Amino acid sequence: MKPRFAASDVASLLGLNPYRSKNESLLKVLTAMPKFKSVILGVKDTMGARTEREVVAQASGPALQAMWASVDMACGATSDYQIEKAITTFKQTHIRQVVQETLEGKRAPTTPALQEAVARVISGQMDVATETALLCVNPEVTLKIEQTQEHQVLASEIQKRRGTRLEDKAENEHAVSTGVQVTDRNTFVEFESDSYRLIGYLDGMQGDKVVETKNRKRFWTTPPAYDFIQLRCYMFMKGEKDGVLLENFPGRPPRTTEVPWDDERWMDIHAGLCGVARTIANITEEDVQSLAQSVFATMKS
Repeated sequence: MKPRFAASDVASLLGLNPYRSKNESLLKVLTAMPKFKSVILGVKDTMGARTEREVVAQASGPALQAMWASVDMACGATSDYQIEKAITTFKQTHIRQVVQETLEGKRAPTTPALQEAVARVISGQMDVATETALLCVNPEVTLKIEQTQEHQVLASEIQKRRGTRLEDKAENEHAVSTGVQVTDRNTFVEFESDSYRLIGYLDGMQGDKVVETKNRKRFWTTPPAYDFIQLRCYMFMKGEKDGVLLENFPGRPPRTTEVPWDDERWMDIHAGLCGVARTIANITEEDVQSLAQSVFATMKS
């Protein structure tokens, strides 16, 4: 079975995305291969690790409500500050929820301060509301909660879901400003080479031009290189010679960057993916187990 690479993961697989590790993306590819799936899931279960999707699926109702409330705030933001405020609001709310649920016996205490507070509540020395107010400003407690996978994943979901929600709006406005409709939105595309499969969901097309849309939470002086890699993958799969990176920023006009086809840059990407495919072809179960342990160690709450 050939490895299957998602266009959105290509930059990280090539070690060119500073926000996502190569090992994390490689493990994702290996998990989709029957030969290694059971080994990886076995390590995951043994370590008690959870994927980001599982963290969201298993989050409490109040935590998800707080997350979605901040998504709504972020979608209406007209400045970088307002987006950051939306995320900060969620973080503060989530810390308070975790503290309160711990005092109510719904979570195990994770710090000495929480253990002592639980004991005081149980003995009747202090009520939940008073302890919650004190613990939410305790640096030891807040730092511990901020470091959990649950807290970090739910906070990061705010920007992801904001981007998804605003994608159609951004493309509709771009269509109006250019006079050309954006069609084929969220269309599945794929390509199969001798050594790997490349897949992805296209944001859209303007005639023969591939559109890749990004809703930023802050202004970037220059677009990140990894977004161009993703766009070039879509251009190759569609067989098109022109692409455009459409960026939207809170409180600023959109920016478009025209991307013409470049054989040399594509061959660099292709050669890199062939190299990853060769690594996978030669990888052993022991290698996969070690990789899984390394990646899941960073995911544990």
